[in-house]
Amino acid sequence: MSSMMTLYVVQCITPRTWYVGTTLRYDPRVRFAEHRAGYGSKWTARHGCKRIALSFRIPIHGASRVENDVWMHYARIYGPERVRGGTSRSSS
Repeated sequence: MSSMMTLYVVQCITPRTWYVGTTLRYDPRVRFAEHRAGYGSKWTARHGCKRIALSFRIPIHGASRVENDVWMHYARIYGPERVRGGTSRSSS
């Protein structure tokens, strides 16, 4: 089992709306395809999926902190009501 996972940021079709997530898959495009097919979060089902804006590999240990840091970065730019994801925020 790998000790790494992939963090990704989806730019939604709804303007200025984003989703931050993680996957154990190496290639985030597989998870992105699931989001587009409706097997992602309620947030991406509601706001659509335009593209993967960012993705990078991170250690599983500490991944929650990194995901929350990325969520906070986007929330500061676009507002917390425009970004979902992170372990301490609702993914709905």
